[in-house]
Amino acid sequence: MIRTLAAALLTGTCVVATATPAVAQSRTFDIPAGSLKNALGAYVRQSGRQLIFKGGEMGGVRSNGAHGAMSAEAALSAVLAGSGFVAKTDASGAVAIVRAASSISESFQGRGGVAVVEDEVADEEIVVTAQKKVENIQDVPASISVIGGRRLERIGATQLSDYAAYVPGLVVDGGGTPGQTRITLRGLSPITYTSMIGTYIDDTPLGSSAGWVQAPLFSLDLMPYDIERVEVLRGPQGTLYGANTMGGLLKYVTKSPDLNRFSGRAGAEVSTIGGTDEIGWGVRDGANVPIIPGKLAVSISVFNQYTPGYIDNGITGEKDENEVEQTGARLALLWQVTDALKIRLSAMGQNIDADGNAVVSLDPVTGEPLFGDLTGAHALDQPFRSKLRHYAATIDWDLGFADFTSATSYSNTKVHKEIDYTLLLGAYYPIISEILPEFSNGVIIPAGMGLYEVNTEVKKFTQEFRLASPGGKRLEWLIGAFYTDEDAIMFQNITAMDTLGVPVAAPFNPFGLARVPTKYREMAVFGNLTYNFSEAFDISFGGRFAKNKQDFTLISSGPLFVFSGVDGTTIANSKEDVFTYSVAPRWHISEDTMVYARVASGYRPGGPNTPILGIPPQVDSDRIVNYEIGLKSQFLDRRAMVDLALFRIDWKDIQTDAVLGVINYQTNGGRARSQGVEFNASFAPSRNVRLGMNTAYTDAKLIDPIPSIGAAAGDQLSYTPRWSGAVTADTDFPISGEWTGQAGGGLRYVGKRRVGFPGGGSLVELDAYAALDLYAGVSNDIWGVRLFVRNATDNRVYLTPATFPGQIEAAVLQPRTIGLALEAKF
Repeated sequence: MIRTLAAALLTGTCVVATATPAVAQSRTFDIPAGSLKNALGAYVRQSGRQLIFKGGEMGGVRSNGAHGAMSAEAALSAVLAGSGFVAKTDASGAVAIVRAASSISESFQGRGGVAVVEDEVADEEIVVTAQKKVENIQDVPASISVIGGRRLERIGATQLSDYAAYVPGLVVDGGGTPGQTRITLRGLSPITYTSMIGTYIDDTPLGSSAGWVQAPLFSLDLMPYDIERVEVLRGPQGTLYGANTMGGLLKYVTKSPDLNRFSGRAGAEVSTIGGTDEIGWGVRDGANVPIIPGKLAVSISVFNQYTPGYIDNGITGEKDENEVEQTGARLALLWQVTDALKIRLSAMGQNIDADGNAVVSLDPVTGEPLFGDLTGAHALDQPFRSKLRHYAATIDWDLGFADFTSATSYSNTKVHKEIDYTLLLGAYYPIISEILPEFSNGVIIPAGMGLYEVNTEVKKFTQEFRLASPGGKRLEWLIGAFYTDEDAIMFQNITAMDTLGVPVAAPFNPFGLARVPTKYREMAVFGNLTYNFSEAFDISFGGRFAKNKQDFTLISSGPLFVFSGVDGTTIANSKEDVFTYSVAPRWHISEDTMVYARVASGYRPGGPNTPILGIPPQVDSDRIVNYEIGLKSQFLDRRAMVDLALFRIDWKDIQTDAVLGVINYQTNGGRARSQGVEFNASFAPSRNVRLGMNTAYTDAKLIDPIPSIGAAAGDQLSYTPRWSGAVTADTDFPISGEWTGQAGGGLRYVGKRRVGFPGGGSLVELDAYAALDLYAGVSNDIWGVRLFVRNATDNRVYLTPATFPGQIEAAVLQPRTIGLALEAKF
């Protein structure tokens, strides 16, 4: 296979194939109209047939696509109809796409013969499902980025913060372990505990829609194994994806079972991290089994990843206290019931178990470490654990006049976190015990230590139904309905301890105990209408109407809550109706260049507050409107690509935190504006060299002051750098025999950011940083060996700061990591 691949690269022939022989049976095709080259690539993937063609001869040639149940021969005829190209078969059975007046020998004469290459077009045509249909990313009238699974594997990524900076405008600040992440997109980062960036696995959403389980701090952080690609949709996606997608959407697309080919893969790696002498390791395995070829297949994958600790404790003297283990598995089943009906089932589980956080204690004045490099300072252990279980069922049914989709999911997400609260609460014990002697048996409790423990659990059921017209029509439409039923609970416990870490006797303990069960229900209907005025120009209109209802209960006890006047049981609820919309005209200036404009709105649900005098009964939803114009172009025979987007986001009724005593509640503030430019480009100077570059400029500021958090008009929004970007370079080259080499890397950059506001008393300035990632490897059809280095220059980068009296606790970017990976395929 490697020899034929090399031959194809030398001939300049664009050739695609699958490993499955042709089958003469009817199946359902959904090949969108567009360039002939892209349509042929889609045909190969959907038919399982081999084709040979020269993409360079097809510039400007369009196809009407193919839709519906038909034979592979009929689908190919539909794709080629009116294009001036035909399919011809040579004596060996190879099918070549040539001009109608040419023969195979004439078309490929002097090209070194005919070669067959697997998935060659997939590198050139990036397919996404951003608009809930399969289409070329260059045809989507919105700003979208994709990171493929192959790049994630090559750089040895194990968490979202390892690769997020390769997406323009996406900033991920880790909280010290995988699974503790804060996502900022287009300058939008939540001030409260309600998410602004949606998260999907394939067709189903994850995470809480409400604001009582600290959802933005625990964003989904999947291990990249078994992920086909990660799609990042910028700007509000409220029309198709609903609540909590104000800033955009992060979509993990998993690998689907193959109905026709048995395959397996296994991998293992070892790594070392600066700051520790321990060895990290990872193992993973996967298999695809066609149970009934062409009808039923199952795939399974498992992984286990261990990352040694590299943070020391300046108080206890403990070394390497932040080791992490990630484990998980996924089972997927694909059943082609008939040519028109397909069912996909999946079950996924992932656990994260960390003994501590990768957090360093910094001087609040100088920003330098207080106890030395890679050293924190806390007297009590701070473990973190996360457990995800996700189950999904998707039905795709071609009804002839339309395609019906049902997407069902159930997920259970649990988080356990402990934080040393000694610096925040320890000094208050004498004061509270004197004011409330009944909790201390009349004794004044001396200052000591305090441990804050939080446990959250979110049980989420979702159901979506969609009906979409076939593509390629003058008028295309999509209608749908969505329902989610979410039960969540947050359990908070604060334990008062003496200076030796021994809990103070009851009833002073539990010092503060709160149980907060919540319910969130949402029903929505949505639709999208696209009118194609011509092959070159169309306009899409979208709308979504949603109703949500929330129930909230606070059950609190302990001297801390009695001292604050909030003990016992309080109940509250809220209701809300919201409408979001989008308008997106699109003009294909040429076969390879498209300009678009987009106006879209989005929202984040409000919700009830604790019913206490002085606190508003509920916080209303906040809204944004995004104005965007963009350009997407490919040129130099599609070896070069440029995407450019200019945007402005108006944000009003901002949800923000406020405090009454020790009770946090939410309220609506004023307005903010985020505006900027995103640029993404790639260039392939040869077929085995790929260069990439992206950058984003974001100016995100408050328009109105928000007194409750000390924010003034003109203040920069938190966690938002003005500049961010990345450059990448990758190459593949023949070595000898069937062995090829791969090498490359990327440099990711995030500019200066602020966390907090000057008038809030806790402003922290985060320095700009750059991180260099490198990889090199060799492989053949079965074996692969790869060396990777993340943060090669070992830059010390601080993220996600938390302010305590006398110090700042800041997560640190993982130091230089060097790894060696071995992979096998069969």
